Amino acid sequence: MKKFYTLILSLAVCCFTASAADWDIVLNVIEGAERVKAVVGENADDTDVQVIELVNGENKIHIPSYEALYFIPYNESDIVILKDSTGETITKSMWDKYFQIYASGWDSPSDPYSLSVIDENIYRSKSVTVNMDNCSKVTIKRADGKEFKPDQNTISIPYNPEEEADLIIKTRTYSDLIYKVNVGDKEISKLSDGYYLINLTGNTDDSPMYVEQIDVTADFPEGMKFKTTLSLNGPTEMIKYIRINDKDVDNLAACLTDAGFEADPADKIAIGFDGDHKIDELIDNGAKRNAFSQHTIEMIDCDHNIELTGHKYSTFNVKFNTIGADGITAMLGNSRLRLEEGTSIVEFSEKNSYVVFSEAKGYEFETFTDASSKDYLSTSDWNRYRNLYLTLKEGDEYTIVTSEIRRDNQLAIYFSDFSALSFGNFRTYFDKYEELPQPQNGYNLINFRDEDGSFNVYASGEYSGFYAYKNGEFIEPDYEGAKYFEDANVAHNDVYKVFFMEEPTVYDVTFTVSDNALDGYKVKKDVITDVDYTAPVKAVGNTLFTISPTDSENGSIVVSVGMDIIEPENGVYTFETNTDTNVSVTSTSGIEAIQADRNTKSDVYNLQGICVGRRMSADKINSLPSGIYIVNGTKTVIR
Repeated sequence: MKKFYTLILSLAVCCFTASAADWDIVLNVIEGAERVKAVVGENADDTDVQVIELVNGENKIHIPSYEALYFIPYNESDIVILKDSTGETITKSMWDKYFQIYASGWDSPSDPYSLSVIDENIYRSKSVTVNMDNCSKVTIKRADGKEFKPDQNTISIPYNPEEEADLIIKTRTYSDLIYKVNVGDKEISKLSDGYYLINLTGNTDDSPMYVEQIDVTADFPEGMKFKTTLSLNGPTEMIKYIRINDKDVDNLAACLTDAGFEADPADKIAIGFDGDHKIDELIDNGAKRNAFSQHTIEMIDCDHNIELTGHKYSTFNVKFNTIGADGITAMLGNSRLRLEEGTSIVEFSEKNSYVVFSEAKGYEFETFTDASSKDYLSTSDWNRYRNLYLTLKEGDEYTIVTSEIRRDNQLAIYFSDFSALSFGNFRTYFDKYEELPQPQNGYNLINFRDEDGSFNVYASGEYSGFYAYKNGEFIEPDYEGAKYFEDANVAHNDVYKVFFMEEPTVYDVTFTVSDNALDGYKVKKDVITDVDYTAPVKAVGNTLFTISPTDSENGSIVVSVGMDIIEPENGVYTFETNTDTNVSVTSTSGIEAIQADRNTKSDVYNLQGICVGRRMSADKINSLPSGIYIVNGTKTVIR
């Protein structure tokens, strides 16, 4: 994997190097070479830039890779027109101070380029006069983007007849309105956003008639009213209120007649809809509008004819056939929809029929179909979001079968030390089952099933090492220093061990078993792994061992780990070790035989082979200090 990443990086570097070439371009200066300074460099304002002497006509210029050719007009008001070979105009971006041709390492030149630098008064050879009754409400925008906010009621605006033939008249602020705009005796229609677009070229003949004067009337005539009428195709009850400037009208019924109602210019009108009715369509002055709970006209500036089509929400029934109803989560808005086991008929309102279905925790869908046998579990919504989004309607029928999830597989995972970890960067999960309990230091048992997918441990953070093992074998990381693993082949009774900070020692645990003492017992390590104790047992790092009886009638044994005797709890002998260890298991039948024959005299040795008594009776042997002794060649425990 590491070699693969290195190869990709090398290829990327090679491509980058190959693309990073200098540009040799041709620049045709149409006019104004003497009106502009041209420099080449990384920044036009650097002191070490290369100055280029331009001439009208063809100029051949060398631009080093990742540098630019900058154009700096001596007169800031001059017009600079820079185009590439396709005729596309090169403009200044919002962060650029000057026009430029940049020698990108990832692109190639589009030459020949053309440059014109023209005196503004020559370039803008035409002008238009705008007369206003209230200039404080008016902003004028020229085609090059420059906005004029006049402080007098008459302004003359110069423009280029070929490049800047469009002019926009708009309000100065959002709270302003403009009554009308005239060019000659013709009133100009405003755009939907309240702007007035004017073509300053009166026609497209060879000798165009240019607009010379525009008249803007910003203030509305005194006492002027705008009329709004409502044409209803549906019950009048679907209109809940009409408000003018957030105040309900006094006579709602009168407003719904052919006479309609009036409002002053710039008033805000709101038409509210009753929640038990649906507005199917709303058309305002011929344009369709979205209609939900309210239709609003923020600042009225013309008459409005509003056509409304609507109806009262109806109710309908949907049939559900469910097996395992407890496994279904169905949300109707913010409310939980409870489905009964078996067949049930549920009433819905047309107003609220959008239901989100998902699996209840611990359950899974086996079947989710409708009357046409459509399989909803194969839809993209289910596969992507694990939710089904359905808008129910009259006559629908669904069959839903769920079953309780059984996770019969089990694994054990051991963590050595969490002290260096940040739990914000720590995750233990399966690809399709993330709701695992919070892991603890030491051993953790996790139930899973084959369908849960890969098993993952991710533990990034500021610590020195991450050493993972599966069933005693080291898991090779994807790359050096990786702090995670993913196992797609996880199986029942697998054991994972993860050590942070320091690499663990692999050691041997040797069992010495006398007189078949472990017959009827099971030996396990790492909680769930069966141990073949007839050979040294390999163990990684700190390892837990248990010796437990397979039935309640097994005889008693003595277990010693090194020199320590292990006392059982509920018949189970448990010990942990993290070094090479000898485990001795002895049956208690030896001492019982000695006790049975009170006259037997025996020589007694400790485990180091030192004789601690000769020709000792059973009573004297029982009076020895607690420990394990060799009596007549047999290990015997004295308690």
